[in-house]
Amino acid sequence: LQAGNSIRGIFRDEHGLWIGGYRQNAYENLTAEEAQITIPLYPAATSFVRGKQGHLWAGTDGFIMMEYIPAQNRWVEHDYSAQEKRLFKLFENPATGKRWIGTPDGLIYLDDKNKELVPTQLPVSSKATFIRQFYQNEQGIWIASSKGLFLMDSRTETILDHFSMADGLPNDNINHLYEDAEGIFWLASKGGGLIRWDRKKNSFQQFTQENGLSDNTIYAVYEDDYENLWLPSNYGLMRFDKNSQDTRVYLPKNGIAHEEFNTFAHFQAEDGTLYFGGLNGITQFHPKDIIGEETENIPLYLSKVRVLTENAEDFVDKTEGFRAAKNIRLDPGDRILELEVSLLDYESSTDNQYAYQIEGYQDQWVYTGENKISIINPPYGRYAIKIKGRGASGAWSNDILNIPVYARKPFYLQWPFIAFLFAFIIAMVIAIVRWRVFKLKKDRARLEAEVRNRTRTIAAQAEELKELDKVKTRFFSNITHEFRTPLTLIIGPLEQVIAEQPPPTIFRRRLNGVLKNARHLLGLINQMLDLSKIESGRLEIEVSRG
Repeated sequence: LQAGNSIRGIFRDEHGLWIGGYRQNAYENLTAEEAQITIPLYPAATSFVRGKQGHLWAGTDGFIMMEYIPAQNRWVEHDYSAQEKRLFKLFENPATGKRWIGTPDGLIYLDDKNKELVPTQLPVSSKATFIRQFYQNEQGIWIASSKGLFLMDSRTETILDHFSMADGLPNDNINHLYEDAEGIFWLASKGGGLIRWDRKKNSFQQFTQENGLSDNTIYAVYEDDYENLWLPSNYGLMRFDKNSQDTRVYLPKNGIAHEEFNTFAHFQAEDGTLYFGGLNGITQFHPKDIIGEETENIPLYLSKVRVLTENAEDFVDKTEGFRAAKNIRLDPGDRILELEVSLLDYESSTDNQYAYQIEGYQDQWVYTGENKISIINPPYGRYAIKIKGRGASGAWSNDILNIPVYARKPFYLQWPFIAFLFAFIIAMVIAIVRWRVFKLKKDRARLEAEVRNRTRTIAAQAEELKELDKVKTRFFSNITHEFRTPLTLIIGPLEQVIAEQPPPTIFRRRLNGVLKNARHLLGLINQMLDLSKIESGRLEIEVSRG
């Protein structure tokens, strides 16, 4: 390859290494007896796939698909420029033999019979949907794109599902997908870092520069035999430990060809060898050859301790106190703890990175490019702050600071005050309950006295009413007797006069009317007398057969 060639695609088979470059495509023999194979210089090959009859197909960054026929040691160019589709990524479905192609504007397949490229309908607009990878497992064919992940049925070749940010993905601009032995998906994203997707729990975890990555644009994910993930990016090659979640960064000074890699230029051979293409050639290695470079003995020191107290304008230097006591003591009014560390790596201090963790309060490391660590409102109690550094080589120093901290609680959070407050509250509750019981008893006695007074008043009033009723009864009894006697004396003579009158004289009829009214009045008087007898209890009931 020419010096400075930007690598666009890599593929390795049993014979050699196929390389697609911006200025030159090439083939490198891996066996001494293998004859040199020529490859067209243009366009740049971005993906390779072994097809029917052992032919090798290459997708390109142009409108041409190239086919290599081993028996004839020649290349055939298939020109599809009329359809203006850049044929970046190739995939041949083993179940159907159909060749699928990823383009910057959606998914298409090759109709071998009519030699045409046929677009496929996606759940989203195909425009600006960059198809970058095909991955097949027992569920189907997974397709990574700039608009999330698509799942295609392997046999019917229909889209079954679509996963995007609307479904919980932290970033859906996906460059590459890797599935580990536990079924976890690791997604290399453009701008969103590394994404861990546990599909069984449907949970996501995102790792970015805030978690120690060198860049948030990652082009591929490959795992080695040591449970490390290798991540080519826009700035360096990263080795991510799945267990500790630590990241080691490799830059050109560590031996890689260039710090910036390309979208499709990556490949992992069956023996575990990794190939990553960048702007200046290929970085090739086997992880076992460099896996021992875990840490470096770069000294890390705590050079300054400063504290900002409440209502203060400037920090107070407590470095001497820390050096004497070997710990940091904070008062309740201390609002900001600032720790300044020094990593004695003089190669390139601008590339240094630091991480800290507060034991018991943080499960993960907090990463920063500054050597000043500010902890706002440090927690109360006894704990330790751990600090580690990464030098210019990309390796974390095995010298980890463990700084004991004792942050004194304010008096209202200390046990004596809490115990006093608890006892005071209990005493207040008891006092309130007793006062309430006393008040209830007092109110009850007052109410009982008032009831007795009112009962006596009501009884007296009842006696008065009874006396009044007796007076009334006697009055009505006397007056009715006074009415009854004269009326009786009137009725007797009146009956005699009527009997002496010859009928039917007008005078006799008038006397009969007077007699009738007199008898009616006598009946009313008798009823009033009976009512008086009832009220006095002197009425005798006569029982007669009806």
